[in-house]
Amino acid sequence: GEVVLAASHRYDQSIMDAVNKDRHMSYTCFPEITPAVEEAGRKILKAFDVRERFFHIELFETKDKRVIALEVNMRPPGAWMTDAINYTFDIDVYAAWADMVVKDAAGGPYKGKYFTAYASRKRHI
Repeated sequence: GEVVLAASHRYDQSIMDAVNKDRHMSYTCFPEITPAVEEAGRKILKAFDVRERFFHIELFETKDKRVIALEVNMRPPGAWMTDAINYTFDIDVYAAWADMVVKDAAGGPYKGKYFTAYASRKRHI
């Protein structure tokens, strides 16, 4: 299958650190994907033979710029990620997904237009 829409988010720290160290959290949705992340993602999709579904892949980028896979999820990303994708690409990802599933109509190509950021603040910090 072909990727209909690809988006990339970057956290300011790992989720594990945010939870274990009780920190604030933020992430950014980028209008473009770095070549190394896109290459890793496409290899993972091929290895798992992912087709016709909403999915997300979680990767780490090390300080020396190596990309390491953490997990592949056959569902939309959580939290406010789909909202960030909607704003970044100026689309409705759920409507696009429904069109693909129900009408067998893949839209796109979708181009990122904006950077979208999310930030949380814990009350006690």
